[in-house]
Amino acid sequence: MSRSARPDSEYEGSLVARFGEAIAFSPLIPCALAAGLTWVGGEVIATNASAATRLELAVLAGAGSGLVYGLDRLRDLDRDRETSPRRTAFIQRHHRAFALTMGVAALVGGVCLLRAQPAVWLLCAIMGGLGLLHRRLKQIAAIKTLYVSSAWTAVCVGLPWWGSGGAGLLPSEDAFHVAAILFPCFASNLIASNLRDAESSWLRQQPRSLIAIATGIAAMGFGVAMLGSETVRALAWVPAALVIALIGFRPSECYGHLIVDGSLLLGTLAAAIQIAA
Repeated sequence: MSRSARPDSEYEGSLVARFGEAIAFSPLIPCALAAGLTWVGGEVIATNASAATRLELAVLAGAGSGLVYGLDRLRDLDRDRETSPRRTAFIQRHHRAFALTMGVAALVGGVCLLRAQPAVWLLCAIMGGLGLLHRRLKQIAAIKTLYVSSAWTAVCVGLPWWGSGGAGLLPSEDAFHVAAILFPCFASNLIASNLRDAESSWLRQQPRSLIAIATGIAAMGFGVAMLGSETVRALAWVPAALVIALIGFRPSECYGHLIVDGSLLLGTLAAAIQIAA
């Protein structure tokens, strides 16, 4: 059976399956994850910012991430048909709703951006440029892992720092600590994503080794979190949830999007609850 025809049979045919596809294949998880991590990052590093400012920055991060991911998936249907056939089929079935969602994300993000600090405009311009180049850059797995992880870290740390009027260009010690936790999480997630897509024969031949590496990198993020302050340690939930998801990794579309990506979101929610408690 070819990869394009490979089914994830346990997810097909039921209402639960369709609901799962809607979560997995829409930009919902990237949008919620970016917003959640930016909010949590703001709780840790933007101590002088108001709750309203942190919320606006979180909404900006969510809308921007949803827009970038959505546009990439709409623009690259032909290539994704081989690596992500179920996601491609879902987008084709719901093309209008997908496009409408992108329009709403652009509108919401634009309103938030107009209210933001000038430094945020620059950061968003850089991230937007990377988003436009993503279609070409993502063809090289190593480069994709590096720049996507860096971009996510820059958003989730840079937005709450510069967006809240952080003192000085360089982030604080806590901001660097948060970045040192999140970057390994994003990198290990991207390794699993590359393995799920398996766009080269080398990737298909190294599943156990790559997942072991990804799990080890995520565990490093957990170790870094445990070295921080009480508030920073709350972020340990993010790599911990990812490690659990990677241990049971399966190279299927639904597992990758729902379980691996979803584990980052669950870890973020747990961190937010602990910080708020």
